Amino acid sequence: PFKSTLHVLTAPQKVAVAPGAPMGSDTLADGRKVWHFEQIERTDNAGFAISEYTKTEGKLVGDKPLRVFTTNKYASSAKNMLELATKVVGVYSADFGQFPWPGLNIMQLENNFGGGYAPLSGIFMYRDVFGASPGTGYWYSTTELAAHEIGHQWWGNLVEPATNGDVALSESLAEFSSCLYTEKHMETRSQIIRDSLSYLYQVPAGEDVPVGSQGVYGSPSYVEIVYHKGAAVFEMLRNEIGTQAVLDSLKQFAIEYNRDYASLADLQEVAQNVSKKDLKWFWSQWFDKKGAIEAEVAGRLVQSDDGGMAVRLRFYQAAAKPLRFTVPVTVDYAA
Repeated sequence: PFKSTLHVLTAPQKVAVAPGAPMGSDTLADGRKVWHFEQIERTDNAGFAISEYTKTEGKLVGDKPLRVFTTNKYASSAKNMLELATKVVGVYSADFGQFPWPGLNIMQLENNFGGGYAPLSGIFMYRDVFGASPGTGYWYSTTELAAHEIGHQWWGNLVEPATNGDVALSESLAEFSSCLYTEKHMETRSQIIRDSLSYLYQVPAGEDVPVGSQGVYGSPSYVEIVYHKGAAVFEMLRNEIGTQAVLDSLKQFAIEYNRDYASLADLQEVAQNVSKKDLKWFWSQWFDKKGAIEAEVAGRLVQSDDGGMAVRLRFYQAAAKPLRFTVPVTVDYAA
């Protein structure tokens, strides 16, 4: 590792924020400020923002510093983001391995362009999420976005995609991590359901490409394919090997490719070793090929001889090459 330092010049009344450790500022002869940020790990991406920021501080697991930078308008609600980030980092540290960086800076953008951006040890997010508070309708969207961007501290930063065709290791895994978080800690599967439907209903056949395609960046439906279908594919992997095996695979993956480049094939190998199952067909079907499940489903209850009820389901796929998948089944009772 080596130290790199980012220097940002601002007007006298402005404050600069960036990833890394804030090292204070100097004043030039003309009154302008120079703000310094030290990053002790290697990084090939950086970012900064300039406004009239205030800082709210907390602690992450491992007693690492957490800093939230907001404008004065949102300073009163910064504690909500502080508490949310602390909880998400704690959950991910248990699921994926300890938080890998010296600290985390969460920075508000002045505008609402885009969603978020997560360079190493830092997160930029658009303005409105910093005004949300628990118990309100907007808080769920805030949680989804924050959990996705924090997921990048593992997926995309700690483990970097080796090629354009491996971008699922960054965006798909970050979105899948966010879906896992909202399912468990907000007790709803609406995020993964919306991601699945987003791909199914918004991607025209002519724009569809495989999640693991080298040309996926060029698709007009990049977000729907990589973020949404990619997350749904990892969700289907839970059906094949189980949730714990998926988490164990991701934790082992982060250990083996710590601060390194990796491919989707590398993750396949790790998942196979952890689950003791052959997943070549799964990777080939869902990462190397395009398309989705199109099936007709029929079901009925049949009275069995012992007085119980048998549930019979039939899936019909009209495609010439039907897809292979496992379907989780839940039986609810009227009472």
